[in-house]
Amino acid sequence: MTDSLFHNLIMNYNTFNFSDTWRRWVFACISSVRFSVLVNGSPTGFFSSSRGLRQGDPLSPLFFLLVMEALSRLLERVTEGGFITGYSVGNSDSHALSISHLLFADDTLIMCGATPDQLWHLRGVFIWFQAVSGLKINMGKSELVPIGQAVWNKVLECIEKRLAACRIEKLHRDFLWGGLGDEHKYHLVNWKHICDSIRYGGLGIRNVVGFNKALLGKWLWRYAMEREALWLKVIDAKYGSIFISYSVGDGSRIKFWHDQRHLSGSMQLWDIDFLRSVQDWELELMTTFMDLLYSIPVSRVSADSICWQPTSRKEFEVKSFYQVLHPPTRPLFPWRSVWKSRVPSKVAFFVWTAVLGKIFTTDNLRKRGVFIMDWCCLGHLAGESVCHLLLHCSVVQDLWNLVFSLFGLGYAKECGGSFELLARQGGVGLKLESSGRQSRFA
Repeated sequence: MTDSLFHNLIMNYNTFNFSDTWRRWVFACISSVRFSVLVNGSPTGFFSSSRGLRQGDPLSPLFFLLVMEALSRLLERVTEGGFITGYSVGNSDSHALSISHLLFADDTLIMCGATPDQLWHLRGVFIWFQAVSGLKINMGKSELVPIGQAVWNKVLECIEKRLAACRIEKLHRDFLWGGLGDEHKYHLVNWKHICDSIRYGGLGIRNVVGFNKALLGKWLWRYAMEREALWLKVIDAKYGSIFISYSVGDGSRIKFWHDQRHLSGSMQLWDIDFLRSVQDWELELMTTFMDLLYSIPVSRVSADSICWQPTSRKEFEVKSFYQVLHPPTRPLFPWRSVWKSRVPSKVAFFVWTAVLGKIFTTDNLRKRGVFIMDWCCLGHLAGESVCHLLLHCSVVQDLWNLVFSLFGLGYAKECGGSFELLARQGGVGLKLESSGRQSRFA
């Protein structure tokens, strides 16, 4: 972009009020370079140039921004003069915003009316810009695109199908319960519960849709903070800003009549007329209005700010927004007893599933439509449930008794309650008894 930039443009560039010393320094950096042409592998003498920068010159990005700022201001002047009309955003004439151009990296998007006069004026801008800067618009890389025509809909549809959140979550679920195998595996725990944090009985896996909303929520915070950004003005012009309120500091950033500072809306909604005496039936409205004015203290030493209540620092965090969007679906869970135990991960995962009551016992299989006899496969004395299979079955009790006897311990079985409830009480439902002392076994 800066390969053909005039060097003298820097010396005459007074738009940003750079000092003469600074401009002389920069001019010396780009004009003191000398070049040589190799003929048959040998240099033929050195010469200087009056335009362009060397490949990879560290000053090139700076000059690019300065020159494009000049083009931007030129387009603004042409738009203000009515020679071209930009793209109008917003339905109201009083709040409509006209955008004539957008600049991103080395791409320039210019918007004007599809009339011969406006295209002629735009061509004149390009010619003038080339004459001043030495940079020529490459028409071979330029393109006319009509606004309002669906050009990329098919491409976007293909991308949306591949990136659908439901498909991504399905891959997560299948991998969690079945690994990389192709065979079908039962999903024992509801995915909504799995997305809960570990403290609430989940695995802390983020919900794709919810996390995407939390990431996009960062734009809501930027909407409240970046008051002079162009994208914010576009949103305000098209949709308005009735859902944002402000915490008043010194009042320098808040528009008295237009910005919302309380739940009653902005001040412009009030129809104030003091040309006559206030009637009795208007006293209540007058009192309400004055209460609104005096209820907002103004500080001269602090600036206006936006507060994010869910965090202690009052600053927006994607993590906290995700937690607000997805509150826990279960009460607190004894996660330390499960995930902090010195056991293999596979064992901890089984215990977690058992505490939630989701392992493949007879009662759970019958809930899934597998009709088998509800009979304990070990003791054959009662129906098979999680609590019975792991605690109450006579065969299991003998097994626990054998294990504890190796350490000189005995056990006493807890009564009642589900396996998950017993786990929440501090153990898995067994009390160890040794030398008159009792302790929980987790």
